[in-house]
Amino acid sequence: MFEHQKKYEAFIREQGVGQNDKVADSCKSYVSYLNGVEKHANIRINSKTLASENDISAIVAKLHESHEISDRTIANYVSAMRLYVNMVNQSAPHANNQFKRDSQRLAFLLLLQFSVYGTML
Repeated sequence: MFEHQKKYEAFIREQGVGQNDKVADSCKSYVSYLNGVEKHANIRINSKTLASENDISAIVAKLHESHEISDRTIANYVSAMRLYVNMVNQSAPHANNQFKRDSQRLAFLLLLQFSVYGTML
């Protein structure tokens, strides 16, 4: 169980995750994705280890290095991590201002890098 799990569940529901689910519970999936990140990256998710797009990039690089997880699963992990980062930054609006300014640009550059090189450098 990662730090602020209950708060995360409430936050992602407020963001509309799972509102159109017919079969699976997307909120439970997102929680399991973060638990998978903790397991495969061997980290404890909290507001210090996952608070910015740079943190996500470092974790993704670690996951790619392991060669244990598919790109599709990593993409699911990234979606869940981004929501966690958004939650952390909403809780502390004064923190990580650089993230807020650069997050879209950085996300685009990471996607471009992955598309061109097939891996995170």
